[in-house]
Amino acid sequence: MVKLIDFRARHDELSKSNNLFALLTLAVLKVQETAEGTAQDMVTRAHWKLQVVRSLYVRRVPQRKILKVNTMAYVTSFERIGIKRGMEKGMRMGLEKGLEQGLEQGLEQGRLISTRDSILEVLEDRFGTVPDPVQSAVEGLSDIAVCKKLLREAVRASSMKDFEAELESLS
Repeated sequence: MVKLIDFRARHDELSKSNNLFALLTLAVLKVQETAEGTAQDMVTRAHWKLQVVRSLYVRRVPQRKILKVNTMAYVTSFERIGIKRGMEKGMRMGLEKGLEQGLEQGLEQGRLISTRDSILEVLEDRFGTVPDPVQSAVEGLSDIAVCKKLLREAVRASSMKDFEAELESLS
């Protein structure tokens, strides 16, 4: 029969082992060493838990298994508060990043639509009715740089035919 106490003196051997059981044995020993519950014990325990989780990722243990291991006993109030704050901060940062990206994409889409509308307005003001194929081609443009070039061309072109030729070359 083997007891955990038999492994206390083998800390270095356990920490260097590729055996998952050795790593978990080391984690349990560290939890036992910090069982008094002092503030320093809680910090040490949190440090060791983090080290165990990192070590599992380095060893390419699947995340679902790591999450099971990460529910180790003796989660203190201190650790719960830290976990909660970390999750809240992560959610807040993710939401801000998502909103920022959504706003940026919306603005970009708005500029694209506005530029396409401007092209059609300039063509209509300069040459009268815009042919359906030209209108469809302009409305189908998805590159803002191409739209800007075509807007300048709509202002400079001497005829609808000249504009159509440029539209065809850029599409």
